[in-house]
Amino acid sequence: MNGASPPPTPPNPRLPNSKSPRSKPPKAVKRRRRSQSLMPWTQLIVLCLLYVGIGLLLSMPEPPAWVWLVTVIAVPLQAMGLTPFSPSKNLTKNSKRKRAADMLSYLGGLLLVIALSVAANYIGSNQNLDEFGFSSALIGLGLLTLLAVILTAASALAIAQVGSPLMIGAQYWRSVTIVIVTSLVGLCVGGITGLSLTASL
Repeated sequence: MNGASPPPTPPNPRLPNSKSPRSKPPKAVKRRRRSQSLMPWTQLIVLCLLYVGIGLLLSMPEPPAWVWLVTVIAVPLQAMGLTPFSPSKNLTKNSKRKRAADMLSYLGGLLLVIALSVAANYIGSNQNLDEFGFSSALIGLGLLTLLAVILTAASALAIAQVGSPLMIGAQYWRSVTIVIVTSLVGLCVGGITGLSLTASL
């Protein structure tokens, strides 16, 4: 009546053209939360503790330096043995990837067994063999070699347990990097601890 225009009609939230801040949640946030939730922290801690034990076994008897070099080479080979997750339906390509990953894993495991077996042979090397007898020394050597095989099998199993969820929520090389860093951190912690204990004795 006074010449004023009526107030504008508020937008209807039910209409498809209405712009609502809650209409489309960002997809990047969903993917980021999904990848973070798939991080296997428990398996990573177990893997790190296993390599702490491997580092202790390598450092306590003070084996040759090349044993450490072989172990450092074995760690990325075992990590690269993770089978890449691929949604491709090409069975031939997937089987070739799996065979290559298995070969790397077997080679890394073999190198780790050799390094641990050589390091285990240096345990008690400064003691007289006549004090224990040949049979006792042979049994001890067999048990230490068995320990090296068990540690290698346990590390391979832990890497497989870590890699299964990582391959789904992350890329292949990111998963491999996480496994390598976790293993090397545990190896360094075990090695430094073992060297400190050896120096203090």
